Amino acid sequence: MVRWFSPMSKAHFLRSKSQAAVLHAYLAKREEIMAKKKSERTAQEIEISTVKYKEKYIAERCVQSRDIVCENALIMLQQMLVYKDFHDAMRGGHSGRMEKDLEIAMVMFAGCGKSNYAKEMMEQQID
Repeated sequence: MVRWFSPMSKAHFLRSKSQAAVLHAYLAKREEIMAKKKSERTAQEIEISTVKYKEKYIAERCVQSRDIVCENALIMLQQMLVYKDFHDAMRGGHSGRMEKDLEIAMVMFAGCGKSNYAKEMMEQQID
């Protein structure tokens, strides 16, 4: 059975989707404020239109709108899919698939701070 792996995880996609939604909401709010005359804007509305406020607003809203439990579950499922594919490739004797799975695992080990495992897998890939 051949499996396909996405280079961008579903969790990353959900995170970027929520960021885009928050940015869109901020820009709509800012457009509404900018449509008013300068003399009619309140102090709070003037503050909202600044760059510092934009970064703070987006950071706060992204954390609120994210479903971290779902993201973590999707990341775990993605990693288990790599392990399952490696297991199936080993049982079926598919050495090419095993090498590809080990490359993916090497990147995952390097990303989670297990540098010794990543180094050993890299040496195995080179030899």
